[in-house]
Amino acid sequence: RELKNIMERGVLIGKGPILEVEDLGIENNPAKTADTGFSPLTPGGIDLCSIEKTMERFYIKEALKMSGGNEIKAAKLLNLNHHTFRYRRKNLNISKIP
Repeated sequence: RELKNIMERGVLIGKGPILEVEDLGIENNPAKTADTGFSPLTPGGIDLCSIEKTMERFYIKEALKMSGGNEIKAAKLLNLNHHTFRYRRKNLNISKIP
C-alpha cells in the first residue's frame, strides 16, 4: 500500500514520462507527514479516481510487457485472476500486445 501511494504521488508530481526520485518524494523533507512520506493534502484536493486509473493502466501495460503479452502471466504479476485482468485491460482500452 505504501509503494502504491508513493507511485501515485510520483505520477501526480512527475514532470515527464519517466518518474525521477524527486517525483517520488521519498527524500527527507520535514514538510511531509511522518507515517506516509507524503505531503499533506491541500485544500484544493486531488482527483483520486484519475490517479488510480493512471496507476492501473501503467501496471497493466508493464505486466503485459514483462509477460510478452501473455495475459495469464501478466495477471499473476499483478496478483489478479485472469478474468479480472482481462476485464480491467479491456475497460481501460489497453491492447494485449505490448
